[in-house]
Amino acid sequence: MNALAEVLQRLLDSREALTASAFTPSQRKLLEQFALSTRQIDIGKQGRSTLYRIVNRTSLVAYLQQQQPLAEDELPSEIPARSKNIGRHRDSKKGKSEHESSYLLLKAWDEQVVWRQADKTLNLAE
Repeated sequence: MNALAEVLQRLLDSREALTASAFTPSQRKLLEQFALSTRQIDIGKQGRSTLYRIVNRTSLVAYLQQQQPLAEDELPSEIPARSKNIGRHRDSKKGKSEHESSYLLLKAWDEQVVWRQADKTLNLAE
């Protein structure tokens, strides 16, 4: 889950306004940017504290649904990680983007170049 979606979900789960102390400085910055661009969150003062309150709950739920169409438990376990990322974040590079397999590319430029690991030796020129 991306950082903004995580913070918005926390606001939705709380059912009431949350104070600034409930969020980290980077989360507060995300909320302020989101509030300025969408007007779905009201940022107000209560005494010395800052309150974050949802203006339109239905609209915010729809926004989150659009940003993250599927939950992790709704995806089949046998599909590749990249496909899961597309289903959860609408982007193949979000979340875990590593591949199931990888290989080491070695290039030899001389006959004396060898690769050693523990007691094994590989002559790369061969």
